[in-house]
Amino acid sequence: MNSQRLNKLINAFQSGNITASEREELMSWYYSIAEQDNEYPEEENTVKARMLYRLMEDSGYIKDDKQSIWQTAWSYSIAAVILIFIAFGIRTYYKSERVEATNRIVTTEGYDYKAGTNSAQLILENGERVDLSSAHAGIQMVDHIKYLDGSQVSTDQVDNPHAILTLQTPNAGQYQVSLEDGTKVWLNAGTTLKYPKQFEAKSRTVELEGEAYFEVEHDEKPFIVKTSKQQIYVLGTKFNVSNYSEQQVNKTTLLSGSVKIVTDQGVSHLKPQQELAISTTGLEVNQVNAEDAIAWKNGLFLFDNETLESAMLKIAKWYNIKYTFKDAEMRKEKIFGLINRSENISVVIEKIESTGVAKFTIGKDGVEISKK
Repeated sequence: MNSQRLNKLINAFQSGNITASEREELMSWYYSIAEQDNEYPEEENTVKARMLYRLMEDSGYIKDDKQSIWQTAWSYSIAAVILIFIAFGIRTYYKSERVEATNRIVTTEGYDYKAGTNSAQLILENGERVDLSSAHAGIQMVDHIKYLDGSQVSTDQVDNPHAILTLQTPNAGQYQVSLEDGTKVWLNAGTTLKYPKQFEAKSRTVELEGEAYFEVEHDEKPFIVKTSKQQIYVLGTKFNVSNYSEQQVNKTTLLSGSVKIVTDQGVSHLKPQQELAISTTGLEVNQVNAEDAIAWKNGLFLFDNETLESAMLKIAKWYNIKYTFKDAEMRKEKIFGLINRSENISVVIEKIESTGVAKFTIGKDGVEISKK
């Protein structure tokens, strides 16, 4: 739904002049972005309120000063009012009218895809590939390579303390590793992390391709993350790096501490709740809600004014599918949503399609996106 249409419906709702069909359209829109499983009630309300405020602001319904709208309690109060305002007519409407979504919109052609799981390979210095157990969430680098619960990984142990190890997650996989210094790394789907069994005396250096969240243990030795487009220098901090080769914009998002990022285009310093975006047009530092960047780590898809192309890349990685746009212009459409990543792809796609942004067809070759 575009901003002009949304603004018209909100004004009609407020004035009491909304028609039955307009009311249904507005309620369907709200339901599509507010849908969230009950196991995340606190996060649901926070994120849902923020997305609603953003939509109201984008539509011109709310005017904001140049300051960030999420820096004060006042902003949260306004968002809560909006949430109640929109939701007022929903409780009774959907209690009586809503039909549970069982492939009600998306065309599946008999195909569906399950969500990703814990899955990874550990590649040793000699080239040996070890399939890590999906019954475990991750491994730890101690005297021997072990799972997080302390049980042994079935492989020849690495004697060389400076051996370079490679942890790879496939598409539809995720995994964790606790490095020898205590730093914890969560790998998203389709990600590669290279690291030494033990760090050198002067620095702690790893290489990343894909997306990972780091909780770096504080140490006087700098922790360095190298990607294809940047080098990130930290001492102890929490940050997310999204560096897939398919992305047009690569992002580093800081949750706590501070980082220095060196690129071919210059040097940037980030403070908490800031994000560096790297693209062919240059570098851009933005104020963000940094926790949103690790929604994937917490089992959620979070699309906050995100292009359909960017959202589909995340979905494709997690479900190991391909996707095609029948109309190139559809790639730029913006969507909002908060969806559990444990759902089958048909549920995720149905919730996106219910916003009216596009038509989706799930088949043996993946997902096809076309105009409604």
